[in-house]
Amino acid sequence: MHTVEFYNEAEEKFQKEDELTAFVMRCLSEINPPFPVLLTVTVTDNENIREVNREQRGIDKPTDVLSFPMLFFKAPEVPEEITELDYDPETHQVMLGDLLISHEKIEEQAKEYGHTLERELCYLTLHGILHLFGYDHMVEGDKKLMRKREEEILARVKE
Repeated sequence: MHTVEFYNEAEEKFQKEDELTAFVMRCLSEINPPFPVLLTVTVTDNENIREVNREQRGIDKPTDVLSFPMLFFKAPEVPEEITELDYDPETHQVMLGDLLISHEKIEEQAKEYGHTLERELCYLTLHGILHLFGYDHMVEGDKKLMRKREEEILARVKE
């Protein structure tokens, strides 16, 4: 069984905790890792995500989503074998990692791309989750693979 720990630093500015948590669970079911997953999702603002982006990546500007994996996979393969050390001894789950999402960037980008807030939130959340599973978009071949997987999963979890 998978677990999503949700933290809302945006408080009343973000009121979609239950919907986002349910969406993450649907994404995890679709990805279907061969182990139970624990992952954290934090919704924050541009100021906080900018600070983390600067400290962790050396980029002094806000971004939409940051992913911090605890394990390093090579997409599209999720290893079948996880060592005993990868499991949390209390929860018996694999700590996949953390997502940090800017609710302000979601609003900005939804307007920019002509998407609904829900669509932008779902896309960015899934994008971050796929990063935790080793997907990336730094080179064209990897980018195509990641975009294809995003489209497949979004189509299935939005049904």
